Amino acid sequence: RIGCVADFASMVIAAKVWLGWDILVLALIFIFFLLREFKETSVLLWESASIVSYWRSDLGGKPDADDPYCIDFPLSILQERARYARSFKKKRGHVV
Repeated sequence: RIGCVADFASMVIAAKVWLGWDILVLALIFIFFLLREFKETSVLLWESASIVSYWRSDLGGKPDADDPYCIDFPLSILQERARYARSFKKKRGHVV
């Protein structure tokens, strides 16, 4: 994100040299619309991709009793990768 902001700032500065102060007004308008779209999109993505509110009954979720979603397999793969990472770090002399 910082790289994108720095790149945009450098482009606005270069455009200001050639086009004058008007480009700053256009840049601010562009930033306003960009941030508005970013906020709307990120909220929609978070709400549609998160299963936390579905599974946690304290957050209002009501999963079915016979729901086939089982995280045992992904959890076992994640644990295996964590064990591998720890063993790799121990071989290199780093203690986890």
